[in-house]
Amino acid sequence: MTCRSPRAAAFLLCEALAASRHLRGAGHGGLWDTAELWAVAPSAVRPALFAAGDTSASGALDARGISGDPRSATQALGREFGDIRVRDAVAQIRALLAAVRAP
Repeated sequence: MTCRSPRAAAFLLCEALAASRHLRGAGHGGLWDTAELWAVAPSAVRPALFAAGDTSASGALDARGISGDPRSATQALGREFGDIRVRDAVAQIRALLAAVRAP
């Protein structure tokens, strides 16, 4: 039985969603992080402080700890990213359970 990285599939799916909307997805404190946090804890997000960090593929953290661009984040997008992660996790769990139960 093999288990792929739980983060890898969700990462690719979230990146594809962001790219389909012409957005840069990844990065610490970037689009995903900000959107997902905004969806579950709106009071923890301060849009007035949004500013882009290094959005290159290997983006280094800036002095604020940001390596992405949170400016396009929304609560709705955060819910979509969260849904992708949950659906992918459930699919992995079902596949692992099926593999364990198989003769």
